[in-house]
Formats: sequence, structure tokens, C-alpha cells
Amino acid sequence: MPDKPIAVTPTQSKEIRDERLKQLEEENLKLRIEVAYLKELRRLRLEQEAQKREQGSFTVLRGSFKLKDILAIANLPKATYMYWQGRFNRPSQMLN
Repeated sequence: MPDKPIAVTPTQSKEIRDERLKQLEEENLKLRIEVAYLKELRRLRLEQEAQKREQGSFTVLRGSFKLKDILAIANLPKATYMYWQGRFNRPSQMLN
């Protein structure tokens, strides 16, 4: 919680107004960072959900059909499928 704000009136000194401005700028920066962080988390979560849906729909097909037949119809090399299957199974790496 930010420090108790200082009420500024036209008769107060420039130093008090400058201090209040500095407080507001610091709070603004903090809030902008928080919003950007939360937006990035939401984007990553939505990306993961989309990947799970895509991977899941393809995996469902594997229960009914042979992988080689699915890949032939999709015109997808097995090596490419195996590469991406390995990538999907790895945990996401968050940037510091």
C-alpha cells in the first residue's frame, strides 16, 4: 500500500508539490509494471491452453488410427511430428 498521499493546495511550497509528483510517478510506474506482468501471465496461460487443445485433438485421433496414416493425410513428416511432440511435453520456460 502506498504511503499516505500528501494533499497539495496552491499555497503549498514547490518542494511539497514535487514530492507528491514523484510519489505519483513511482506509483504509476509500479501499476504499469503490474498490469504488464498480469497481461503476460494471461497470454502465456491462454497459449498453453490452446496448445493443450491442439495437442489433445491430435492425440484423440491416435486412439482410432495409426500414426503413420494420420501423418500421411496431414502431409507431415514423422520427424517433424516427433520434434513438436517433444516440445509440447517440455515445461514452459518463463523469462526472468
